[in-house]
Amino acid sequence: MLKKYYVLIFIFSFLNLTSFSQEIKNHFDDKSYVEGEFLVQLTAEGSIRNLILNAPAEYKLEIQKILSRPMRIWLVNFDFQMISHEEMQRWIYSQKGISVVDYNYHIQMRSTLPSDPSLTQQWHHNNNGQTGGTVDADIDSDLAWDISTGGKTATNDDIVVCLIESGNLDHQDLTANRWINLAEIPGNNIDDDGNGYIDDISGWNPVSNNGSYGTGGHGTNCLGMIGAKGDNGLNVVGANWDVKLMVVGGYSIATQANAIEAYTYPLEMRQLWNTTNGTQGAFVVATSSSWGIDGANPNNYPLWCNFYDTLGHYGILNIGATTNQNLNVDTAGDMPTACSSPYMVGVGRTDHNDNTAGGYGITTIEFGAPGINVVTTANTNTITTTTGTSFSCPLTAGVVALAYSIPCINFMNIVKADPKAGSDLVLQALKDGVDVKAQFSSKFVTSGRLNSRGTLDALMAATCIAISCNAPSAISTTMITDSSAQVNFTMDASASSTNFYWKELGASSYTAILNVSGPLPLTQLTNCTTYQYYFESDCSGTISSPSTELTFTTSNCGNCIDLPYCPNSATDATQEWIQSFSIGNFTNNSGENGGYEDFANTLGINLATYTNYPMTLTVGWAGTQQNEYTRIWIDFNQDGTFTTNELVYDQVAASQVNPSGTINIPGTALLGETKMRVQMAYQGGGQNTLPALCATYLYGEVEDYCLTISEGTQQNSIYTETLSKLTSVYPNPVTNELFISNQSNAVMNLELRDIVGKLLILKIIPGGVTSIDLSTFNAGTYFCNLIDENGSIIKSEKLIKLFR
Repeated sequence: MLKKYYVLIFIFSFLNLTSFSQEIKNHFDDKSYVEGEFLVQLTAEGSIRNLILNAPAEYKLEIQKILSRPMRIWLVNFDFQMISHEEMQRWIYSQKGISVVDYNYHIQMRSTLPSDPSLTQQWHHNNNGQTGGTVDADIDSDLAWDISTGGKTATNDDIVVCLIESGNLDHQDLTANRWINLAEIPGNNIDDDGNGYIDDISGWNPVSNNGSYGTGGHGTNCLGMIGAKGDNGLNVVGANWDVKLMVVGGYSIATQANAIEAYTYPLEMRQLWNTTNGTQGAFVVATSSSWGIDGANPNNYPLWCNFYDTLGHYGILNIGATTNQNLNVDTAGDMPTACSSPYMVGVGRTDHNDNTAGGYGITTIEFGAPGINVVTTANTNTITTTTGTSFSCPLTAGVVALAYSIPCINFMNIVKADPKAGSDLVLQALKDGVDVKAQFSSKFVTSGRLNSRGTLDALMAATCIAISCNAPSAISTTMITDSSAQVNFTMDASASSTNFYWKELGASSYTAILNVSGPLPLTQLTNCTTYQYYFESDCSGTISSPSTELTFTTSNCGNCIDLPYCPNSATDATQEWIQSFSIGNFTNNSGENGGYEDFANTLGINLATYTNYPMTLTVGWAGTQQNEYTRIWIDFNQDGTFTTNELVYDQVAASQVNPSGTINIPGTALLGETKMRVQMAYQGGGQNTLPALCATYLYGEVEDYCLTISEGTQQNSIYTETLSKLTSVYPNPVTNELFISNQSNAVMNLELRDIVGKLLILKIIPGGVTSIDLSTFNAGTYFCNLIDENGSIIKSEKLIKLFR
């Protein structure tokens, strides 16, 4: 109850942050921190770029990285020799759109490692006095395993625990329980599943931005406590025989920034799982973190503590190892186990006699768990005996995962409908299920020690008795063609039948199909058509609420839609966006679309070969105008990719002026439907290089369009030859100034491209002599094309540029 009270206080204080006194705003805990760094959380309206641009030059304020996109937390650097940390923090708070500014505190690992392994029996699972301890001073794992040995939920979902620390999943007793991201292809350096992480096969390394999560010995000990494989004749067994183990590590979790960045990976994977009905991401139910800051005041770490509320909201309980020092955490403080968030579960350590040692707190540390002389996996395919809250913590995380495997579909229906409610139920079951001990009444919130069977019994009593009628789950659409599709679903356990309702998008009424079974085939569909559908369950006359309405689109929509073009978007379009785009006689007044919009299904553009089209892009700004850079590609060969030769407009230099120019459709372009991509990107502080064509970048916007290219009229060859004779390009080789002589009355365009085809200059050439300044160009080979108003090349020359 006290933690909930703290949460209300924190939320009220957080909403009124601008009225904090300076002492509270400092969040300074007299602990070691990284000099010259701050963690900055923005409000929904805040802009990290504006913060950087507004800073005096002598502060040298720079973006180091974004730590958590969902929580809008950034890590910034500044010159602490020019301005003190206190003054820098005060200045950042004076800017608009700032929620929290915090020091990047150092974090220490928590482990008490024995000099050598000696104990070979896992008394913490089933204590019969074999190590000289008290009979039943254990977590009753053997009794819990009578109900479930873990691994999957009642609805057949893989249960995942994320260890926030390097650990060796190649250990012979762990590798079978390794979580594997099946949507990712290992080692190809590509984000195959589009989740924002490259090669995240079994976890993530936030520092190196890859899946190399490390093989730390301490973390390997922790993994064994969570989920060493059971019933395989090897080594030991974890609290959960078959749980899937995810690791975020491979680097030293030495600062507050490291911690927040590490928690973001399991958060985003669970968010993805929730929003896709389990078809993507991972069903992460718990994190295990055996590190922190002894004696730290949680009021001085609002970003870190508040992060646990967000994780809990999406269904993740976070188990923390409290200090190994004999400290009353209620008064001495601790990070993170003294955080007021109910979704940070602080755990103390107990021994085989149900004695405790190390940190405690009757308002902050929920319960104790075995962590003194426990036996677990070691880094070299062996086992070891070890001590520390470091091992009480992962043991508890393993029990959380075991709780999610109870044979109760109703519980999983709750979890999928409201992930936070699911985590609340498991948390309460952990507390209600403890073995209460008199010696713990002055130590822990529950006065008890973790009990695995007690947790499962409490959760089943709360969720399995009440039977409700719910819509089907695990709904998805697969095997989509131009005339058919398959709809998959899992029937609710309480349902006597399932009803299906569907229609074309925009139709006035649904067609009902009663008493369906899965998978459900749909045939005789119309190509390139969007359909919407939902389900209901009939529980012996009681009709459930409808499922979430889903859609799918049949194929054969043409190359523009059917081809697998790579994604490209900006994450922040609040400061600048594509207000409108025009080509030829087509104009789209799109406005701000959150960084990306695909107009393929609603807008069409008809263009012809051998023709030039005027293009104009109008930039929209929320306030101060910034330098923007626009590029446009057209997939002329209709192969689903954009290449350098298909770059039809390049602004050449960033500017605050709306870009305009001429786009030529060459005679070599394939006729039919294809895609055009318009990319506008801010260039300045925080984004100094042009984004890749297939990437997510910070500021700007991308728009995709469908084009229909038809056969145009090619210029008469005699006319083209005449124009060619009336034009000349000189000198060649050229040093600084190039001249184009046009003795005809025709207006033409000059294209200057580099040796790989990148467009460097696009300029209208009227009659007479026009000079082009090449003094800033590097020495090398270039290509100069003169193009008439119909898009025909009338002269093409290889140009040699001499020294600058």
